[in-house]
Amino acid sequence: MIIPKSQYSYTERFLTPLADGTRFLKHGENEFTITNIDVSKVNHDVFITEGEIDALSIISNGFNAISLNSINNISNFVNYLKEKESKSSYILALDNDEKGKTATQKLSELLKENHFIYKVLPLSIYNGLKDLNDVICGNNIQLLHDYINKEFNMMNSFLNDIIKHNLENQNKIISTGFKELDKALNGGFTTGLYILGAISSLGKTTFLLQIADY
Repeated sequence: MIIPKSQYSYTERFLTPLADGTRFLKHGENEFTITNIDVSKVNHDVFITEGEIDALSIISNGFNAISLNSINNISNFVNYLKEKESKSSYILALDNDEKGKTATQKLSELLKENHFIYKVLPLSIYNGLKDLNDVICGNNIQLLHDYINKEFNMMNSFLNDIIKHNLENQNKIISTGFKELDKALNGGFTTGLYILGAISSLGKTTFLLQIADY
């Protein structure tokens, strides 16, 4: 199978490994190419894999995926996300070997440092297998489907509830239960984000629970 990388490079992937175990050969210029990278512009969960086959396996199951093509592309990839101001969240699903684990750690640190939302695919999904394509081709496909459905359904349900609440309460003012606080807030809470700050053990949690109970 021939997988185009750019106008000047491609990967030759053997459907059956060669006698020496070789699974693929790279041809052409060694340049910065990441498969399906433009999907990072969408506001959805996106899987990040090492190889194109892993990404294609995820895409064939109805989800977004990007292939780094090489762990050497990690820094370039994060720089691209910063440049494009990506709003996606990411599921890191690199290979389950030492290089893959090291790369996952590096990618996690860079994403965290630049305030991107991400999570790492649990090792239990791999169950000792090398990559996502092996998982999908093996008996662990149900584990992956269960994980995806749980993660995506929980997040989508949460976001939909927020959207529904905002639409229903756009002009509504909600009392905190404390007259003086309501006065300071021009009547109470309106739709938005509020942050309560105070020193440790002053009673932030108790105070907010009282408001929530009210």
